[in-house]
Amino acid sequence: MSDAPGDVAAYYEQNTRMFLRFGRTGDIGAIHRELWAPGVGTVAEAVDHAHVLIGAQLPEIASPRILDLGCGVGGSLCQLLLQRRGEGVGLTISPTQAGLARQRAEAAGLADRCTFLCGDFTDPPKLEPFDLAFAIESFVHGPDPARFFQAAAGLLRPGGRLVVIDDVLSPSPPPEAARHLDAFRRGWRVSSLEPPDALRQHAEQAGLTCVGDQDLTPWLRLWRWRDRAVAVAVVGLGWLPIPHPYWASLTGGHALQVCLSRGWLTYRMVLFERPRSSDPKAPDS
Repeated sequence: MSDAPGDVAAYYEQNTRMFLRFGRTGDIGAIHRELWAPGVGTVAEAVDHAHVLIGAQLPEIASPRILDLGCGVGGSLCQLLLQRRGEGVGLTISPTQAGLARQRAEAAGLADRCTFLCGDFTDPPKLEPFDLAFAIESFVHGPDPARFFQAAAGLLRPGGRLVVIDDVLSPSPPPEAARHLDAFRRGWRVSSLEPPDALRQHAEQAGLTCVGDQDLTPWLRLWRWRDRAVAVAVVGLGWLPIPHPYWASLTGGHALQVCLSRGWLTYRMVLFERPRSSDPKAPDS
């Protein structure tokens, strides 16, 4: 299990280019899972569907401010800004990812509308408030769930929303789940694997209200041919001390497939809102 931002930074410094090379990110460059919702017919649409869900939470104002907490190489934030007027900031723990994100924004003609910063999203720099913040598959890497929600709440305007799309622990996983969950944590540098009630409690303590919770697991395509090939490799070679960081990612990904298919984890979109009334835990801006 990872317990320091430096561990997560090293993980992405070592693996980001491999994720881009072997993942199905296409032109979007978003390092997250495909969502095969009803009506989705191509890989590009499946990768983009998380952005469709997030975009639906944007307020009906002329130029919303958007914050990507754990922005990767900038694909998600750029995609949202290509589809909607506004401006944004992306925050990543990886210098390599921040550099690639800036290149992507420049190539997309978005350099004047978005900024990419390198830093810890549980201890973010001082920024002007945002209308919408989102975290796609980054929350679980955070060292402290309470600090994540406290930081996010402090960056939202009153009435602003936070969207978290990530893996969520089932309320009561059986004992046999432990070794697979531990392998997922180790392989993917996961520290904040929480059940739904704990997520809501952390958010409420930060002054946020849960306003939606959707299970996206049925839209995942588990055990694709690539996943089956990885499973064969992990089972066959798991006893070998393979030091390459990408191997750890593969073993963690295999454990994740097992946990999702057996219901020990679910992949969810959880929505939170900062109340419009005065909130001492998240000062009005």
